[in-house]
Amino acid sequence: GIIGAVTNNNRGVAGVSWGINLIPVRVLDGRSGDLFDVLEGVYYSIDEKVDIINLSLGIPADEINNDDISSFREAIEEATSENIIVVAAAGNTSSIQYPAIYQETIAVGAVDINNQITSYSPADSRIDLVAPGGEGNGILSTWGYYDNGSYIRDYDYMTGTSMSAAYVSGAVALLLESGVRPSDIRSRLTST
Repeated sequence: GIIGAVTNNNRGVAGVSWGINLIPVRVLDGRSGDLFDVLEGVYYSIDEKVDIINLSLGIPADEINNDDISSFREAIEEATSENIIVVAAAGNTSSIQYPAIYQETIAVGAVDINNQITSYSPADSRIDLVAPGGEGNGILSTWGYYDNGSYIRDYDYMTGTSMSAAYVSGAVALLLESGVRPSDIRSRLTST
């Protein structure tokens, strides 16, 4: 919803870039999952020739082994070699998480309504930029879930660098739509 919810329809929320095509790729089951599913999602997105991969997820450094670090880096490097912009949430802990830690990603931290780093966002020099992540009430966005086999569409307030990454992914879509080359996206975002 933050990235591209339809706007001007008197319903719910408006996305940052409402004229884009979204391919939802589910790689987590609720709030958990495994790296294999995340990697499959990245490779699926590469095969679909997307322009942007939004990774509103993170793995703490102390919960990932060297082989997984290498596999994750390979997937991110392959995506960026295909001119895909990879936006990653920095994580909701004091330390930046994977995959935001990779220099190939655009690592996003969170600020509150007063443009102050939130209590949950890492303040790390490897973070490329910050965006609204919510504090207190959170950010209103679309929300969906399954209940007894039926998909329920709703809206909810959420907080976290996942919301921040979504704002940046929407901004990236706007920049690409206006003709900014993928190779210039990071500098455009971080210098303006």
